[in-house]
Amino acid sequence: MFVFYFLMSVCVIALGIFAMKRPDSWLFKRLGYDREPSDMWLSYVKFAGIISIIMGVIIIILGTQHLFQ
Repeated sequence: MFVFYFLMSVCVIALGIFAMKRPDSWLFKRLGYDREPSDMWLSYVKFAGIISIIMGVIIIILGTQHLFQ
């Protein structure tokens, strides 16, 4: 079970790092939205990347409980 939690948290952390590095990527744009994203939207995506990195670390910490039971 720990392996599943670990892989899931690594994916969440990778998505957060990608959101911080490239907030204007196609992955974070709405469908059919062809305009340049605003500065507020880019800062929101970066903030969401920070939150997802924190959530990934929490998942790893809580997932280690299965190793010691």
